[in-house]
Parts: sequence; C-alpha cells; structure tokens
Amino acid sequence: ECKKASPSKGLIRKDFDLLEITKTYEKFASCVSVLTDSKHFLGSYENIKIVSQHSTKPVLCKDFIIDAFQIKLARMMGANAVLLMLSVLDDKNYLELFNLAKSLNMSALTEVSNKQEIKRLLKLQYDIIGINNRDLHTLTTDINNTLKLRSLLPKDALVVSESGIYSHAQIKALAPYVNGFLVGSSLMKEKDLKKACVKLILGENKVCGL
Repeated sequence: ECKKASPSKGLIRKDFDLLEITKTYEKFASCVSVLTDSKHFLGSYENIKIVSQHSTKPVLCKDFIIDAFQIKLARMMGANAVLLMLSVLDDKNYLELFNLAKSLNMSALTEVSNKQEIKRLLKLQYDIIGINNRDLHTLTTDINNTLKLRSLLPKDALVVSESGIYSHAQIKALAPYVNGFLVGSSLMKEKDLKKACVKLILGENKVCGL
C-alpha cells in the first residue's frame, strides 16, 4: 500500500517517493493500494494516475467512498478496483456504488469488520471481501479478527486480511485462511522498503537475487 500518513499514526513516511515505492512493489505485490483521502492520509487521486502509469499491477483506490464521483474519478485516473466499506455505507448506497464499479469494469473490495457487517454482506453482491483487523472506534488492531470472521464466510470466497500485518509469522498464521493481505503502515515506516518486503514475505531467510 502507498500510504504517507494515517489517523492512528500520523505521518508515516516523510520521504514519500511514489515512483520509487511503485518500482519496489512491482517485484513483490499482486496489487497496489493507493490512499486518496487527503485529510487523514495525505493522499490524492493524482497518486493513482502516477502508480497506474508506472506499474503493471492492478491499482486499488482506497478511500472513504460514499459518492459515485469518487469511483468515476478513480477509474479515470487508472484504478482497477475500489474499496467499499460497509461501515460507512448502507445497503442501498453500497449496491449502487458496487454496480457502478462493475459497469466501469472495476472490481470491488468490500470491507467488513464485524459479524453484523458480514450478515449484511451475505445478502448483497460482492467480488473480493476484505476483513479489517482494525477496530474503527479505538483504532487498535487484532489479527484474530480475520480468524473469527473468516469462518462466517463462504469457503470459496476471495478474502483479504487488512490492517495490523507486521510480520512474516502473522502471514504464515493467516495464510491458510485467506487469499491475500493488505499491508500499509508496517512497510511504509521502513526506510529500506525492498528489505521490508522481503522480510515480510519470506521471513529472515536470505534469498539470492532479492
């Protein structure tokens, strides 16, 4: 994830060289998430354009999306997917935005963080499900939230664990239950991003060529 700052940690990466970050992620990521919220994350939609022009990976627009304009702008800037949070959208608005994304040939990462949101989700349409390990009220994280909520979802669901991923050990523990991980702060805080990616994905083992 390309994240300069966050509400819980403030400024995370002072030297936010988006081109260098994109270049590094090209070797390790399956998808690149770009924060576009300017107030809380110091992001911008222009950053989507920069990343999409310099990466072969799909680009996710990560924002508090509540309006169709945001999705259209993200698509215009080159995003391939958008984050839709059930914590900020009611069912009607969610479906409208989900269908808009699909009409623009975009995927949707639908985020849930508790059992109530999963109950809603299972009655709605979805592509990829993101389980947020962060309590949005206290801003604390607990990766066990992924384990608790994953069992409530269909076995064939495509699931991503979000927030609170800091170590290879956590990746190994959650890997049997999910299809991917959304990692931002733990990578952005490291000066040597390439080394941080290798350590997160492969552990402490040294691998030739990386």
